[in-house]
Amino acid sequence: DDRLNSPWTQLATRIPKDLHRRLKLHCVTNDIAVMHFVVEAIEQKQKLRAIQAETAKKKYSLFSKIETREDAMKAIKDNAGGFFAVAAIQGLIGAFLAPALIIDAVLIAVTAFVMRQWNSRVAAWALLLMSVLILATTVGKRLGMTSQGGGNIFLAALMVWISIRSVKATILVNQRTATPSSAVPTSRVYGRS
Repeated sequence: DDRLNSPWTQLATRIPKDLHRRLKLHCVTNDIAVMHFVVEAIEQKQKLRAIQAETAKKKYSLFSKIETREDAMKAIKDNAGGFFAVAAIQGLIGAFLAPALIIDAVLIAVTAFVMRQWNSRVAAWALLLMSVLILATTVGKRLGMTSQGGGNIFLAALMVWISIRSVKATILVNQRTATPSSAVPTSRVYGRS
């Protein structure tokens, strides 16, 4: 064990009296030195925090904040994947039930590909426009205003939400960094010679 060969130092800390009593009772009951128990507990806590931090990095949610360029890149990739899935579903439905949906599927897939490949804001805005139109026709069909459109309002609303996130992500990725104020020449004061 590496711990036995490494140098040791004293850890002095204050803990509640009841916790100290329970700690000693646990160590006596389980035949373990308090020092070893504390070392193991600290190491386990550090490992758990590292695992939680790694999981939090990998975790993606439709409601997670897009704050960094890395968040935005991940959102673009994941959102494009969602649009590819929608395009595949529409393509299958189009192949067997409504051939007009094949055009929608191709448009969504190509636009999602462009957004993913080049982080395109124009493609993200186009996906938002298509998603809003799909939601409008779906709601219109549900209200009996039109015979065209899908039947799943939830899926159409989800597409709009993902599109909004895609627009935000592509804007963040394509943002130019602002010129620092120190880079602006200050040698001349306007209005005075």
